[in-house]
Amino acid sequence: MHRGTDTVLACVRALEASDAERPGLLQEVDALYRRTEPLVLRAHRTRGTMGSSSPRRTVARQHAELVAGAFRRDLCRVDAEPQEALRELAGKLVTVCERYAEGRVGRLLPEADLGDVEPVTLTRQRLRETAHMVGVIVAMFCGALAAWLGCRAAGLPKGLPLELAPVVGMVLGGLLAGGWQRMVRVAELLPGR
Repeated sequence: MHRGTDTVLACVRALEASDAERPGLLQEVDALYRRTEPLVLRAHRTRGTMGSSSPRRTVARQHAELVAGAFRRDLCRVDAEPQEALRELAGKLVTVCERYAEGRVGRLLPEADLGDVEPVTLTRQRLRETAHMVGVIVAMFCGALAAWLGCRAAGLPKGLPLELAPVVGMVLGGLLAGGWQRMVRVAELLPGR
């Protein structure tokens, strides 16, 4: 509910902003939406209105995937029709927050809002993120190997610590492939953290 409310407020600020201020506010809407979508997809588990083995859970999960798809559709229209798309996104978020508070996780949005929507699945998101993380790890090791081989081939003086080259190469490879956020996630996987 809090994330949804924050996203609604960001939509309203972007709606009321001048053309010069709107780009920064749209970035805020994007950032908040990225945090809101996973919560919507897990609403049927977090609300506590059904047990883990309830047959209603599958229907609620499928509905949440459609709701996330409707949100994404509105979010992707922001560049073409900013006023209308932001209003619709904010309206849908308000409806979802209200229905979540009421415990109606199987009907977060009315069926009329879900027509021709491509569902967003957690499985697809997890596979995509896993592929990104594997790419970052591979890039880190390739960067470390390239730095180590490069330092050996360059014949650097013996006083320089050659052990640091692979570490620098690993960090650079990871940053180039995945950015800071994914590098932080990889760092969290290292022993001793």
